[in-house]
Amino acid sequence: MGYTTDFDGQFEFNKPLTKDMLGVYKKFQDERHEDGYELNGKPSIWLQWEIVEHNNKFYLQWDECEKFYKYVEWLEYLIKYMFKVWGVKLNGKVRWIGEDSFNDQGTIIIKDSVVKVNPPR
Repeated sequence: MGYTTDFDGQFEFNKPLTKDMLGVYKKFQDERHEDGYELNGKPSIWLQWEIVEHNNKFYLQWDECEKFYKYVEWLEYLIKYMFKVWGVKLNGKVRWIGEDSFNDQGTIIIKDSVVKVNPPR
């Protein structure tokens, strides 16, 4: 049991990522962040934002796995502790809709790595 949210859209990186960056991210994404994740600042057990490449551009998008929790908090975490360190920024919009589609839907907007949620939470 749990709660499922679906996402549509992606965030674009402002410049190409290196193979080393992609390797570090993939390893981090695949980890189970269960060991005291609240204490070390990780928002939840699973990170379900994946990096994809299309036509030499890199994007961050939902990996389409179910039960993605704390998705906005994960974006803020990644921007602060990974992407900012790498000198890259995100831009774009992703729409979400939860199982309770009447009360749980909106858009995550990122401009120059500043995250906004509409409607605000």
